[in-house]
Amino acid sequence: MLELTTETAFQILNDWLQNNIDCGTTLIFDNDENNPDSAALLPPVTQALQDVRNLHHLLLLQTDLNRLAPSHHTRINASPQRLAFCFI
Repeated sequence: MLELTTETAFQILNDWLQNNIDCGTTLIFDNDENNPDSAALLPPVTQALQDVRNLHHLLLLQTDLNRLAPSHHTRINASPQRLAFCFI
């Protein structure tokens, strides 16, 4: 069975919300007080999807740069919280 990645999960959610909007489906999420519908949730989900893609790209760059950098001079450490250059 294939692994469901964070990016794939956000893409599925993003597509589902967009489909709800395109089909005129009225779904209210969370509560009736704020009335968050698919149109209200789509922008933050789209942003989260882009953030996950950006992080994935940065981690790939980190891997490439660490492969190129001499290990005794510079090593690049990235985490979801920060991207930093650390001198060893």
